[in-house]
Amino acid sequence: MDVAIGSLETPLGRLAFACTAEGLCGLSFRDTPRARALLRSGLPLADAPARTEPVREQLTAYFADGLRGFDLPIDWRHTSGAQREVLEKLYAGVSYGETVTYGRLADLSGTGVPARAIGSIMGSNPIPIVVPCHRVVATDGLGGYSGGSGVEVKRWLLTMEGAIPATLDWDPAAGPGFNELKVPAAERGQPVPDDATSLISRDTEGDRAAAARFITEVLERDGRWLDDLESR
Repeated sequence: MDVAIGSLETPLGRLAFACTAEGLCGLSFRDTPRARALLRSGLPLADAPARTEPVREQLTAYFADGLRGFDLPIDWRHTSGAQREVLEKLYAGVSYGETVTYGRLADLSGTGVPARAIGSIMGSNPIPIVVPCHRVVATDGLGGYSGGSGVEVKRWLLTMEGAIPATLDWDPAAGPGFNELKVPAAERGQPVPDDATSLISRDTEGDRAAAARFITEVLERDGRWLDDLESR
């Protein structure tokens, strides 16, 4: 058994994903050497566009707001037992634009897994977005999310899908990172530098590096997400 690795740019950043001959087996919110090593899981690398291109095409269509459901073979090799049963039920049964509570998914799965354990299963989902753990919410709010920068990614995905209403300033092209940096700073009375928007909107190598430094400075000032980012 071998594995092919693919990637694509999205509003959430550059994603990486892994495909065996059986199907999509992993997706990472970061395309880094460490992320790719984790996706490989010790398997030999293969150059297999026939595996990776359908995944890339469907993810591209999803983020372009043109795809309402994934039709991809899934290799569940990184799941087992009740975890696999719950994730299979989620993949097959909770559609674009819908949400389900942790308790309801526990009931639907028929596994006897208690609602409080569903959150842990969602956090261990090896194929986020395609297996839509972002659609599993608490009875009194969004609940948690371990992908990307956390719950703001979940909020962004649900907003894009129309499951929750968009705010007036929501920008589907920007992604949750930029929305989160620009809007809450103003809400807290902390001015966003005038050059921030221009850094974000331009796309030269130097401007991307400057934008990255700006984002790091804001995160350090806020003290938001840093512990989480370092632990991933």
